Amino acid sequence: MLIMLVAAAALAWVWHTVHQPRGTSGTVNLLVEPGDSLRSVSEKIAQALDGEVDTQIIYGWARYQQLDRYLRAGEFALTLPDSVAGLIRQVRTARPVQHRLTLVEGWNWRDVLSALSHAEALKKTSLPEDPVELAEVLNLRYPHAEGQFFPDTYFYTRGTTDRALLKRAHERLIRALDEVWQAREDNLPLKSSYEALILASIIEKETAWPEERRRIAGVFVSRLRKKMRLQTDPTVIYGLGVTFDGNIKRRHLNDRSNPYNTYRHAGLPPTPIAMPGRASLEAAVHPEEDGSLYFVANKDGRHTFSRTLEAHNKAVRAYIRHQRTQ
Repeated sequence: MLIMLVAAAALAWVWHTVHQPRGTSGTVNLLVEPGDSLRSVSEKIAQALDGEVDTQIIYGWARYQQLDRYLRAGEFALTLPDSVAGLIRQVRTARPVQHRLTLVEGWNWRDVLSALSHAEALKKTSLPEDPVELAEVLNLRYPHAEGQFFPDTYFYTRGTTDRALLKRAHERLIRALDEVWQAREDNLPLKSSYEALILASIIEKETAWPEERRRIAGVFVSRLRKKMRLQTDPTVIYGLGVTFDGNIKRRHLNDRSNPYNTYRHAGLPPTPIAMPGRASLEAAVHPEEDGSLYFVANKDGRHTFSRTLEAHNKAVRAYIRHQRTQ
């Protein structure tokens, strides 16, 4: 009889212990790694409670609740205060924590690698810094990594590799590119979807105004038809790479050694110069050709479009006067 009373008291104590709210108000993350045992997870729950409950009690209750049948790798946000029983229920039913990383329209591959390196929850895999090597390692469609990732916000769980996230972004880009290329206008002076991607990247860098994208595309397409050089500053700047100090100079525009210098080299540059968004991809294959062959920024940040060099030079002089007054 005494033994039964002692056992009942012990069971009551355990029941009270595992159902009593614990921990300070807030959220703690529980990281369950592949191969973690039920005991090691119990130890992590005990750590989340700052040792308020003995690991053996947590482990015993976790076994009783058959947590091992529901245990899966991932990072789980546990809400406190809660009891041991409640925390185990959370682990059984919670979805892994989703982290996010945003790749921004107009970024280049260096910006992408920098963002990946600062994403604390991503697993790093020593990605090559050379864009050609990067394309080879990731098995990208084209042999240079620039422009081959779709700008968007990507959600991922802790432990996802940077390579896996980049492959997702690449697959998104290829799907979008193939879709817009299939629906392109007839008789474009573009030989392939890759050329459309290159043109879209230039459009992305030339304007932040959605209503201008198709018109800017029209200027470039018209110049390509007429065998005129594109003469666009963003390509020159891209070719200068990390040496560019923010001030484009005449010697930069005259430099034939820069393969991205569209003031000296005809046609499109050899690769994209940034990540274009969907709108720029659409603009590249649906240009608005209104006869304009030139454009220059104006005082409100948009552009003035011109059909003749004379009108363009007048717009340039107006822009310079505005800049000097600023």
